[in-house]
Amino acid sequence: MLLLLISCNLLQIPFNRLLVMESSTGSHLKLSELEPGQEAIITALFTQDQYLLRRLNALGFCQGKQLKLLRRGPWGSPLHLRIGMTELMMRERDASQIIVEPCIGVL
Repeated sequence: MLLLLISCNLLQIPFNRLLVMESSTGSHLKLSELEPGQEAIITALFTQDQYLLRRLNALGFCQGKQLKLLRRGPWGSPLHLRIGMTELMMRERDASQIIVEPCIGVL
């Protein structure tokens, strides 16, 4: 079980409380640890940066959402991601604050 506390006093978004999400496979990774082509489900965000939290929420990053790492830029950063119908680039530093569970098989 993974427990993460995220303080977010000014925002009323899904990541402003203690997040607990059981893992069916028991394997949690940072988003920055995924390989290109791999899909995963977001289990938690771990950041104190309220601006980043608000921005990720606006882009669709929420607990239980599926994403796919399409490719990595030179030297490993930035990461090219698809979440829903949105494709975006993200710094590896920011991606390391997102906890995911890799998907096994096809969803």
